[in-house]
Amino acid sequence: MKKKFFYNKPKISAKKIKNKLYLDNDRLLDSFDLIESSNNNILAQSCSSCGSCGCAACGSCRSCPPCSDMRFKREIQPLTNVINKLSKIRGVYFKWNKTYRNINKTANKTRQIGLIAQEVEKFFPELVARVGIKNYRGIYYDKLTAVLIEAIKELKSMNDLLVKRIEALESG
Repeated sequence: MKKKFFYNKPKISAKKIKNKLYLDNDRLLDSFDLIESSNNNILAQSCSSCGSCGCAACGSCRSCPPCSDMRFKREIQPLTNVINKLSKIRGVYFKWNKTYRNINKTANKTRQIGLIAQEVEKFFPELVARVGIKNYRGIYYDKLTAVLIEAIKELKSMNDLLVKRIEALESG
């Protein structure tokens, strides 16, 4: 029986590779997970929820960057006091334990570098996701970039003040 593809955009070309559907409408190339329904049709679930700009709003698409357009955002507020918060989060070396290696068969057995999600969650809950029925935690490391940029700005501001104080002491 011939499978039908359902998609609510203008006419586009489609190509199936493994269990992904690749759509191209001359302005974006996007991939979709294929899900077979009970009536033998194939449904395409997009990882790109905005559709109009081709960016991956969920952040899981590897071919498109996560949406960050100001036109999609509201209630924008600056991050503050990030250095104090970051100083309470440990960067650690670790090895994956047996429980994790049983869940993720591709987990590397060598020493890794990372953060502890529970520590990050105390100060930046937006960076932490809870996964599965046991609420295992994961970190959106890509979103940590915004925090680190603001920390650099805070350090620069502190440094600028110290330079001015030193200059004043040396000249006076």
